[in-house]
Amino acid sequence: ADGMAMQLKAVLAPMLIAAVGIVLSIIGIFLVRTKEGATMRELLRSLGVGVNFSSLLIAGATFGILYLLGIENWIGLSFSVITGLLAGIIIGQATEYYTSHSYKPTQKIAGSAQTGPATVIIAGIGSGMISTAVPVLTIGVAIILAYLCAIGFDVEHIMSAQSIGSAALTSLALLASYIEEIRIGLLHNGVTALDLPNGTTQLVEKASLLDFMEYYHVSLMNPTVLIGVFVGVMMSFLFCGLTMNAVGRAAQSMVNEVRRQFREIKGILTGEGTPDYARCVEISTRGAQREMLLPSLLAIAVPVVVGLVFGVAGVMGLLVGGLSSGFVLAVFMANAGGAWDNAKKMVEEGHFGGKGSDCHKATVVGDTVGDPFKDTSGPSLNILIKLMS
Repeated sequence: ADGMAMQLKAVLAPMLIAAVGIVLSIIGIFLVRTKEGATMRELLRSLGVGVNFSSLLIAGATFGILYLLGIENWIGLSFSVITGLLAGIIIGQATEYYTSHSYKPTQKIAGSAQTGPATVIIAGIGSGMISTAVPVLTIGVAIILAYLCAIGFDVEHIMSAQSIGSAALTSLALLASYIEEIRIGLLHNGVTALDLPNGTTQLVEKASLLDFMEYYHVSLMNPTVLIGVFVGVMMSFLFCGLTMNAVGRAAQSMVNEVRRQFREIKGILTGEGTPDYARCVEISTRGAQREMLLPSLLAIAVPVVVGLVFGVAGVMGLLVGGLSSGFVLAVFMANAGGAWDNAKKMVEEGHFGGKGSDCHKATVVGDTVGDPFKDTSGPSLNILIKLMS
Protein backbone atom coordinates (compact mmCIF):
# COMPACT_ATOMS: atom_id res chain seq x y z
CA ALA A 1 0.00 0.00 0.00
CA ASP A 2 2.83 2.36 0.88
CA GLY A 3 4.53 1.58 -2.42
CA MET A 4 1.34 2.29 -4.36
CA ALA A 5 0.92 5.60 -2.52
CA MET A 6 4.49 6.61 -3.33
CA GLN A 7 3.99 5.75 -7.01
CA LEU A 8 0.74 7.74 -7.10
CA LYS A 9 2.48 10.77 -5.60
CA ALA A 10 5.36 10.43 -8.07
CA VAL A 11 2.88 10.54 -10.97
CA LEU A 12 0.70 13.24 -9.42
CA ALA A 13 3.50 15.69 -8.56
CA PRO A 14 4.68 16.58 -12.09
CA MET A 15 1.08 16.69 -13.36
CA LEU A 16 0.07 19.14 -10.61
CA ILE A 17 3.16 21.31 -11.17
CA ALA A 18 2.45 21.42 -14.91
CA ALA A 19 -1.23 22.24 -14.38
CA VAL A 20 -0.51 25.01 -11.85
CA GLY A 21 2.28 26.24 -14.11
CA ILE A 22 -0.18 26.80 -16.96
CA VAL A 23 -2.39 28.98 -14.77
CA LEU A 24 0.57 30.95 -13.42
CA SER A 25 1.93 31.44 -16.95
CA ILE A 26 -1.39 33.00 -17.95
CA ILE A 27 -1.01 35.44 -15.06
CA GLY A 28 2.42 36.35 -16.43
CA ILE A 29 0.90 37.11 -19.84
CA PHE A 30 -1.21 39.88 -18.34
CA LEU A 31 1.91 41.54 -16.95
CA VAL A 32 3.31 42.13 -20.45
CA ARG A 33 2.74 45.84 -21.15
CA THR A 34 4.34 48.06 -23.79
CA LYS A 35 3.80 51.55 -25.08
CA GLU A 36 2.92 52.34 -28.67
CA GLY A 37 5.99 52.39 -30.92
CA ALA A 38 8.21 50.59 -28.40
CA THR A 39 11.70 49.59 -29.52
CA MET A 40 12.76 45.95 -29.88
CA ARG A 41 14.75 46.13 -26.64
CA GLU A 42 11.69 47.52 -24.79
CA LEU A 43 9.45 44.81 -26.22
CA LEU A 44 11.85 42.07 -25.13
CA ARG A 45 12.22 43.61 -21.67
CA SER A 46 8.44 43.62 -21.28
CA LEU A 47 8.24 39.96 -22.31
CA GLY A 48 11.01 39.20 -19.82
CA VAL A 49 8.94 40.67 -16.98
CA GLY A 50 6.09 38.27 -17.72
CA VAL A 51 8.37 35.24 -18.07
CA ASN A 52 10.43 35.95 -14.96
CA PHE A 53 7.42 36.69 -12.75
CA SER A 54 5.68 33.49 -13.90
CA SER A 55 8.87 31.54 -13.19
CA LEU A 56 9.03 32.90 -9.64
CA LEU A 57 5.40 31.95 -9.04
CA ILE A 58 5.95 28.44 -10.43
CA ALA A 59 9.04 28.01 -8.24
CA GLY A 60 7.05 28.94 -5.12
CA ALA A 61 4.16 26.69 -6.14
CA THR A 62 6.55 23.76 -6.66
CA PHE A 63 7.79 23.95 -3.06
CA GLY A 64 4.18 24.02 -1.84
CA ILE A 65 2.95 21.14 -4.01
CA LEU A 66 5.82 18.78 -3.17
CA TYR A 67 5.58 19.64 0.54
CA LEU A 68 1.82 19.06 0.69
CA LEU A 69 2.17 15.73 -1.16
CA GLY A 70 4.74 14.62 1.40
CA ILE A 71 7.31 13.79 -1.26
CA GLU A 72 10.62 12.55 0.16
CA ASN A 73 13.42 15.13 -0.32
CA TRP A 74 10.83 17.68 -1.44
CA ILE A 75 13.27 20.56 -0.98
CA GLY A 76 15.91 18.98 -3.22
CA LEU A 77 13.36 18.04 -5.88
CA SER A 78 11.97 21.59 -5.80
CA PHE A 79 15.44 22.93 -6.54
CA SER A 80 15.64 20.45 -9.43
CA VAL A 81 12.55 22.11 -10.91
CA ILE A 82 14.04 25.56 -10.30
CA THR A 83 17.18 24.43 -12.14
CA GLY A 84 15.00 23.69 -15.16
CA LEU A 85 13.29 27.07 -14.92
CA LEU A 86 16.64 28.87 -14.75
CA ALA A 87 17.89 26.89 -17.73
CA GLY A 88 14.84 27.99 -19.72
CA ILE A 89 15.43 31.63 -18.82
CA ILE A 90 19.12 31.42 -19.79
CA ILE A 91 18.26 29.82 -23.12
CA GLY A 92 15.67 32.54 -23.71
CA GLN A 93 18.25 35.25 -23.03
CA ALA A 94 20.73 33.56 -25.37
CA THR A 95 18.08 33.42 -28.09
CA GLU A 96 17.40 37.13 -27.61
CA TYR A 97 21.12 37.91 -27.91
CA TYR A 98 21.52 35.97 -31.16
CA THR A 99 18.29 37.10 -32.86
CA SER A 100 17.59 40.68 -31.73
CA HIS A 101 19.04 43.52 -33.79
CA SER A 102 19.86 45.23 -30.50
CA TYR A 103 22.92 42.98 -30.29
CA LYS A 104 26.03 42.37 -32.38
CA PRO A 105 25.26 38.99 -34.05
CA THR A 106 22.22 40.27 -35.94
CA GLN A 107 23.85 43.67 -36.51
CA LYS A 108 26.72 41.87 -38.24
CA ILE A 109 24.27 39.98 -40.45
CA ALA A 110 22.66 43.29 -41.44
CA GLY A 111 26.09 44.75 -42.14
CA SER A 112 27.01 41.78 -44.34
CA ALA A 113 24.19 42.85 -46.68
CA GLN A 114 26.56 45.48 -48.04
CA THR A 115 28.25 42.74 -50.04
CA GLY A 116 25.10 41.00 -51.26
CA PRO A 117 22.58 38.29 -50.34
CA ALA A 118 25.12 35.45 -50.37
CA THR A 119 27.07 36.93 -47.46
CA VAL A 120 23.81 37.56 -45.59
CA ILE A 121 22.97 33.85 -45.85
CA ILE A 122 26.51 32.78 -44.88
CA ALA A 123 26.52 35.12 -41.86
CA GLY A 124 23.07 33.92 -40.76
CA ILE A 125 24.00 30.24 -40.98
CA GLY A 126 27.23 30.86 -39.08
CA SER A 127 25.49 32.82 -36.35
CA GLY A 128 22.77 30.18 -36.04
CA MET A 129 25.36 27.42 -35.64
CA ILE A 130 27.29 29.35 -32.99
CA SER A 131 24.05 30.07 -31.11
CA THR A 132 23.59 26.37 -30.30
CA ALA A 133 26.53 26.39 -27.85
CA VAL A 134 24.86 28.22 -24.94
CA PRO A 135 21.62 26.16 -24.95
CA VAL A 136 23.47 22.84 -25.16
CA LEU A 137 25.93 23.74 -22.39
CA THR A 138 23.07 25.10 -20.27
CA ILE A 139 21.08 21.89 -20.67
CA GLY A 140 24.16 19.85 -19.75
CA VAL A 141 24.78 21.82 -16.55
CA ALA A 142 21.05 21.75 -15.69
CA ILE A 143 20.94 17.96 -16.07
CA ILE A 144 23.78 17.46 -13.59
CA LEU A 145 22.51 20.08 -11.11
CA ALA A 146 18.94 18.75 -11.21
CA TYR A 147 20.18 15.23 -10.55
CA LEU A 148 22.45 16.30 -7.70
CA CYS A 149 19.61 18.27 -6.10
CA ALA A 150 17.35 15.22 -6.37
CA ILE A 151 19.84 12.91 -4.62
CA GLY A 152 20.77 15.54 -2.02
CA PHE A 153 24.50 15.79 -3.07
CA ASP A 154 25.35 12.42 -1.65
CA VAL A 155 29.16 12.12 -2.19
CA GLU A 156 29.00 8.34 -2.47
CA HIS A 157 26.52 8.59 -5.35
CA ILE A 158 28.41 11.40 -7.05
CA MET A 159 31.62 9.38 -7.11
CA SER A 160 29.86 6.38 -8.55
CA ALA A 161 30.21 6.11 -12.31
CA GLN A 162 26.99 4.13 -12.34
CA SER A 163 25.09 7.04 -10.79
CA ILE A 164 26.56 9.55 -13.21
CA GLY A 165 25.47 7.32 -16.10
CA SER A 166 22.04 7.13 -14.55
CA ALA A 167 21.93 10.92 -14.29
CA ALA A 168 22.58 11.33 -17.99
CA LEU A 169 19.95 8.76 -18.89
CA THR A 170 17.14 9.62 -16.50
CA SER A 171 17.43 13.29 -17.49
CA LEU A 172 15.88 12.31 -20.79
CA ALA A 173 12.29 11.72 -19.81
CA LEU A 174 11.58 10.18 -23.19
CA LEU A 175 14.02 7.33 -22.54
CA ALA A 176 12.72 6.80 -19.02
CA SER A 177 9.15 6.69 -20.37
CA TYR A 178 10.17 4.11 -22.95
CA ILE A 179 11.69 1.91 -20.25
CA GLU A 180 8.46 2.14 -18.24
CA GLU A 181 6.50 1.03 -21.31
CA ILE A 182 8.86 -1.94 -21.63
CA ARG A 183 8.25 -2.80 -17.97
CA ILE A 184 4.47 -2.69 -18.48
CA GLY A 185 4.75 -4.78 -21.66
CA LEU A 186 6.87 -7.46 -19.99
CA LEU A 187 4.49 -7.76 -17.04
CA HIS A 188 1.51 -7.89 -19.43
CA ASN A 189 3.15 -10.80 -21.26
CA GLY A 190 3.82 -12.67 -18.02
CA VAL A 191 7.56 -11.92 -17.74
CA THR A 192 8.19 -11.26 -14.04
CA ALA A 193 12.01 -11.47 -13.76
CA LEU A 194 15.09 -10.38 -15.69
CA ASP A 195 18.15 -12.65 -15.89
CA LEU A 196 20.97 -10.11 -15.89
CA PRO A 197 24.36 -10.78 -17.58
CA ASN A 198 26.13 -10.65 -14.20
CA GLY A 199 24.31 -13.81 -13.12
CA THR A 200 21.75 -12.16 -10.84
CA THR A 201 17.98 -12.04 -11.25
CA GLN A 202 15.86 -8.93 -10.78
CA LEU A 203 12.08 -8.67 -10.54
CA VAL A 204 10.65 -6.68 -13.45
CA GLU A 205 8.48 -4.52 -11.22
CA LYS A 206 11.51 -3.53 -9.10
CA ALA A 207 14.12 -3.34 -11.86
CA SER A 208 15.90 0.01 -12.19
CA LEU A 209 16.70 1.86 -15.38
CA LEU A 210 20.26 0.55 -15.24
CA ASP A 211 18.96 -3.03 -14.82
CA PHE A 212 17.03 -2.68 -18.08
CA MET A 213 20.08 -1.17 -19.78
CA GLU A 214 22.16 -4.15 -18.70
CA TYR A 215 19.50 -6.67 -19.67
CA TYR A 216 19.07 -5.27 -23.19
CA HIS A 217 22.81 -4.54 -23.65
CA VAL A 218 22.28 -0.83 -24.14
CA SER A 219 25.85 0.47 -24.35
CA LEU A 220 28.08 2.14 -26.92
CA MET A 221 29.86 -1.20 -27.40
CA ASN A 222 26.64 -2.62 -28.85
CA PRO A 223 26.57 -1.89 -32.62
CA THR A 224 22.77 -1.86 -32.71
CA VAL A 225 22.77 1.12 -30.34
CA LEU A 226 25.17 3.01 -32.62
CA ILE A 227 23.06 2.17 -35.66
CA GLY A 228 20.02 3.50 -33.84
CA VAL A 229 21.87 6.73 -32.94
CA PHE A 230 22.84 7.33 -36.57
CA VAL A 231 19.29 6.65 -37.77
CA GLY A 232 17.93 9.07 -35.14
CA VAL A 233 20.32 11.83 -36.23
CA MET A 234 19.45 11.16 -39.86
CA MET A 235 15.74 11.43 -39.06
CA SER A 236 16.16 15.01 -37.85
CA PHE A 237 17.86 16.08 -41.07
CA LEU A 238 15.53 14.05 -43.28
CA PHE A 239 12.48 15.57 -41.56
CA CYS A 240 13.85 19.10 -41.98
CA GLY A 241 14.71 18.46 -45.62
CA LEU A 242 11.24 17.19 -46.40
CA THR A 243 9.55 20.14 -44.70
CA MET A 244 11.88 22.66 -46.39
CA ASN A 245 11.10 21.20 -49.80
CA ALA A 246 7.41 21.18 -48.91
CA VAL A 247 7.55 24.93 -48.26
CA GLY A 248 9.24 25.46 -51.61
CA ARG A 249 6.60 23.50 -53.50
CA ALA A 250 3.73 25.20 -51.67
CA ALA A 251 5.28 28.61 -52.37
CA GLN A 252 5.60 27.77 -56.07
CA SER A 253 1.92 26.81 -56.22
CA MET A 254 0.99 30.07 -54.48
CA VAL A 255 3.11 32.15 -56.86
CA ASN A 256 1.48 30.48 -59.88
CA GLU A 257 -1.99 31.16 -58.44
CA VAL A 258 -1.19 34.83 -57.75
CA ARG A 259 0.14 35.26 -61.28
CA ARG A 260 -3.00 33.62 -62.69
CA GLN A 261 -5.21 35.99 -60.74
CA PHE A 262 -3.23 39.02 -61.95
CA ARG A 263 -3.78 37.82 -65.53
CA GLU A 264 -7.44 36.89 -65.27
CA ILE A 265 -8.87 39.31 -62.69
CA LYS A 266 -8.57 42.83 -64.00
CA GLY A 267 -7.98 45.76 -61.67
CA ILE A 268 -6.36 43.97 -58.71
CA LEU A 269 -3.37 46.32 -58.59
CA THR A 270 -5.55 49.42 -58.85
CA GLY A 271 -8.06 48.23 -56.24
CA GLU A 272 -10.90 47.91 -58.72
CA GLY A 273 -10.81 44.10 -58.76
CA THR A 274 -11.11 41.68 -55.81
CA PRO A 275 -8.57 38.86 -55.50
CA ASP A 276 -9.78 35.31 -54.88
CA TYR A 277 -8.47 35.00 -51.32
CA ALA A 278 -10.31 31.73 -50.67
CA ARG A 279 -8.41 29.99 -53.46
CA CYS A 280 -5.05 31.05 -51.94
CA VAL A 281 -6.09 29.82 -48.49
CA GLU A 282 -7.25 26.53 -50.03
CA ILE A 283 -3.89 26.02 -51.77
CA SER A 284 -2.01 26.73 -48.54
CA THR A 285 -4.19 24.44 -46.40
CA ARG A 286 -4.26 21.57 -48.87
CA GLY A 287 -0.53 21.87 -49.45
CA ALA A 288 0.20 21.77 -45.71
CA GLN A 289 -1.93 18.68 -45.19
CA ARG A 290 -0.56 16.82 -48.20
CA GLU A 291 3.10 17.71 -47.69
CA MET A 292 3.18 16.70 -44.00
CA LEU A 293 1.79 13.22 -44.70
CA LEU A 294 5.10 11.57 -45.69
CA PRO A 295 7.22 13.13 -42.89
CA SER A 296 4.61 12.20 -40.30
CA LEU A 297 4.34 8.60 -41.51
CA LEU A 298 8.13 8.27 -41.47
CA ALA A 299 8.31 9.60 -37.90
CA ILE A 300 5.80 6.95 -36.80
CA ALA A 301 7.09 4.05 -38.91
CA VAL A 302 10.86 4.35 -38.43
CA PRO A 303 10.86 3.66 -34.64
CA VAL A 304 8.66 0.59 -35.23
CA VAL A 305 10.93 -0.73 -37.99
CA VAL A 306 14.07 -0.07 -35.93
CA GLY A 307 12.46 -1.88 -32.98
CA LEU A 308 11.55 -4.92 -35.09
CA VAL A 309 15.00 -5.14 -36.69
CA PHE A 310 17.35 -4.03 -33.89
CA GLY A 311 15.26 -4.47 -30.75
CA VAL A 312 15.14 -2.33 -27.63
CA ALA A 313 18.83 -1.34 -27.88
CA GLY A 314 18.28 0.04 -31.38
CA VAL A 315 15.25 2.06 -30.31
CA MET A 316 17.16 3.52 -27.35
CA GLY A 317 19.88 4.63 -29.74
CA LEU A 318 17.26 6.04 -32.11
CA LEU A 319 15.67 8.11 -29.35
CA VAL A 320 19.05 9.41 -28.14
CA GLY A 321 20.11 10.38 -31.67
CA GLY A 322 16.76 11.91 -32.60
CA LEU A 323 16.35 13.86 -29.36
CA SER A 324 19.89 15.27 -29.22
CA SER A 325 20.23 16.15 -32.90
CA GLY A 326 16.65 17.43 -33.06
CA PHE A 327 17.25 19.82 -30.16
CA VAL A 328 20.46 21.28 -31.58
CA LEU A 329 19.13 21.49 -35.14
CA ALA A 330 15.92 23.19 -33.95
CA VAL A 331 17.91 25.84 -32.04
CA PHE A 332 20.12 26.46 -35.08
CA MET A 333 17.21 26.84 -37.50
CA ALA A 334 15.06 28.98 -35.20
CA ASN A 335 17.89 31.36 -34.28
CA ALA A 336 19.25 31.68 -37.83
CA GLY A 337 15.74 32.39 -39.13
CA GLY A 338 15.04 34.93 -36.40
CA ALA A 339 18.35 36.69 -37.00
CA TRP A 340 17.71 37.00 -40.75
CA ASP A 341 14.25 38.39 -40.04
CA ASN A 342 15.52 41.01 -37.60
CA ALA A 343 18.47 41.92 -39.81
CA LYS A 344 15.92 42.91 -42.45
CA LYS A 345 13.96 44.92 -39.88
CA MET A 346 17.15 46.72 -38.85
CA VAL A 347 17.79 47.81 -42.43
CA GLU A 348 14.15 48.88 -42.77
CA GLU A 349 14.63 51.18 -39.78
CA GLY A 350 17.09 53.19 -41.86
CA HIS A 351 20.43 51.46 -41.38
CA PHE A 352 22.70 50.61 -44.34
CA GLY A 353 20.57 52.48 -46.83
CA GLY A 354 17.09 51.68 -45.53
CA LYS A 355 14.11 50.39 -47.48
CA GLY A 356 14.54 49.93 -51.21
CA SER A 357 18.34 49.89 -51.03
CA ASP A 358 20.55 47.05 -52.28
CA CYS A 359 21.20 46.11 -48.65
CA HIS A 360 17.47 45.87 -48.06
CA LYS A 361 17.04 43.59 -51.08
CA ALA A 362 19.85 41.37 -49.78
CA THR A 363 18.27 41.05 -46.32
CA VAL A 364 14.89 40.28 -47.93
CA VAL A 365 16.56 37.27 -49.58
CA GLY A 366 17.95 36.23 -46.20
CA ASP A 367 14.54 36.62 -44.56
CA THR A 368 12.93 34.56 -47.32
CA VAL A 369 15.35 31.72 -46.57
CA GLY A 370 14.86 32.25 -42.83
CA ASP A 371 11.07 31.97 -42.84
CA PRO A 372 10.95 28.19 -43.44
CA PHE A 373 13.88 27.84 -41.02
CA LYS A 374 12.10 29.46 -38.07
CA ASP A 375 8.44 28.92 -38.99
CA THR A 376 8.42 25.42 -40.49
CA SER A 377 11.46 23.15 -40.22
CA GLY A 378 12.67 24.27 -36.79
CA PRO A 379 9.29 23.92 -35.03
CA SER A 380 8.54 20.71 -36.94
CA LEU A 381 11.34 18.97 -35.04
CA ASN A 382 9.12 19.15 -31.94
CA ILE A 383 6.56 17.21 -33.93
CA LEU A 384 9.18 14.68 -35.01
CA ILE A 385 10.25 13.94 -31.42
CA LYS A 386 6.64 13.67 -30.23
CA LEU A 387 5.61 11.38 -33.09
CA MET A 388 8.65 9.16 -32.53
CA SER A 389 7.79 8.91 -28.85
